[in-house]
Amino acid sequence: RLSGHIFCEYEFTQDGRLRYALNAMDPQRMEADVVNRQECYVSPDVIEDLRKIIEDSDVLKGDDRHWPAPDRSGRQELEVVCGMQHIAFATSKLGSLS
Repeated sequence: RLSGHIFCEYEFTQDGRLRYALNAMDPQRMEADVVNRQECYVSPDVIEDLRKIIEDSDVLKGDDRHWPAPDRSGRQELEVVCGMQHIAFATSKLGSLS
């Protein structure tokens, strides 16, 4: 299990492009960050289903003001852009809560 920095990002674009990036560092091995990037295209049906999931979940109406604030143990972020709507959430690392 990694106890260092982990960055994971998924990006879907209107033209069906899916970009994935994972950057992880294991401080025990003191190795440089290694970034794994992948890209592919998905069908318009996948993009439409993803848009429907986002809209049906009401995540764009969400609010993180009652979530634990990021602290020295780290932070986790979620950013969602759907059409002209944009929202970003931040909280402490999941696993760091008592």
